[in-house]
Amino acid sequence: MRRFGVVFALFASACAPVCPQGLAPAASVDLYFGRGGISDADWRDYLARSLVARFPDGMTVFDAEGRWRDPKAGRVEVEESRVVRLVLPDARRADGALSAAIDEYRKRFAQTSVLRVEQNVCHAF
Repeated sequence: MRRFGVVFALFASACAPVCPQGLAPAASVDLYFGRGGISDADWRDYLARSLVARFPDGMTVFDAEGRWRDPKAGRVEVEESRVVRLVLPDARRADGALSAAIDEYRKRFAQTSVLRVEQNVCHAF
């Protein structure tokens, strides 16, 4: 799976957008965190110590409701979720920090996965 991620990252970087004047290329990265059984205090602590510490330039956090098929039970589960959006000038350089934040969440809260979605975008502040 890691090989696929490297190949995808190389392909995605080769497809960087041509941005209109005044906008610069960037990557928009969305991380989807299931919150099943995780308290608001624990979420805020993780957010501050893991994500804000690694990405102090900023992010946006959305409340969401996730649905996924539990492979053991075979049924669709509904779970409170959070989506964190980061706009990064160089996602390849941030890959280690993104992977570490995901691994920390999975281990700390015994989560099966964190969905990571990346898109090439144009941005300006």
